[in-house]
Amino acid sequence: MGRQLEQRVAAFFATNGYTTRCNEILEGRSGGRHEIDVLAEKSDALTTYRVAVECKAWQQPIEKDVVSKLHYVISDLGLSKGIIVSLAGSRSGADRTAADLGIDLRGPDDLRRHLGDNAVGELSVPSETTNATLGWGYAFRSSPAEAEKLIRSSGKGRLGLRTLEQLLWLSPVWLPAYCVRLTVAQPGVKRLRTRRRSSTIDNLYEALGGTFLGRVPGTWEQVRTDQGVSLRPAIRDTKLHASLRKAVQDYSRVTSASAIQRHAANLAQCGVPTPCSSLSVDQTSPVSLPYYAGILETSGQQRVVAISGWTGELSEPVAQLLTANLALLRAQAVR
Repeated sequence: MGRQLEQRVAAFFATNGYTTRCNEILEGRSGGRHEIDVLAEKSDALTTYRVAVECKAWQQPIEKDVVSKLHYVISDLGLSKGIIVSLAGSRSGADRTAADLGIDLRGPDDLRRHLGDNAVGELSVPSETTNATLGWGYAFRSSPAEAEKLIRSSGKGRLGLRTLEQLLWLSPVWLPAYCVRLTVAQPGVKRLRTRRRSSTIDNLYEALGGTFLGRVPGTWEQVRTDQGVSLRPAIRDTKLHASLRKAVQDYSRVTSASAIQRHAANLAQCGVPTPCSSLSVDQTSPVSLPYYAGILETSGQQRVVAISGWTGELSEPVAQLLTANLALLRAQAVR
């Protein structure tokens, strides 16, 4: 959905004489790198007018932090204008902040006027109350037959000649997660002077325990989560944010080489690069991740094997997570 919105906005600017690029990554004066959803440029004999457009295909109206972040980005990059396009509109706090900072907000009414009713209808965000099986996430792309084959082979010996673990249960499973956009400030040297540089990263954390799963793999979309088992988050995003901030604070307070190394390893497990002087959480979006999960048993001991429905690969971190939450998985499975 987000990618479609970016393409629609880019096409609108192109028809009005702009050259456009989507997902453009630029380095600012601070040394930080910023990704622009849509960069639109128009030149004349005197100057080049450069517009950064942030596209939000969210279910909820944007808050003021989105506006403040874009204002910082256009200032750091020296761009001419910043525009935020939001399918769900904006909160009053965001409206006031945008007016103060000179950021243009474009909501659903503006989109209908510029893109047309049909285009906005295709992009519109369905209400959760109209169909409780719809949610944001990543669709199943891998074959269930291949997943079952991998899970069964995991229950065989090293040579794969005999079955050591019996497959008791197999089902698609939707794992709750948070896509978290972080801005990380890191010390750096530029022209023989020490300066802070900031970078933006998009991380994926599962919502049962908060384990870092990797960088966000792409643009999520609306998916049906009524096929298989849909697990519910066990931790709030605010708890995850607090743990990330604490990990950075603990790292910044130590001075010995061994303590720095230990806390740097902890930050790496959290998906935060080092050296790191500060961290801010810019936005968080709940999503559902597709997996095929199988319960294997031998001698009364059970474990879960997990296959990513997105890549078709074995996922040991998710397998360990679901094994630790086996009672929860069983309870959801029998409903």
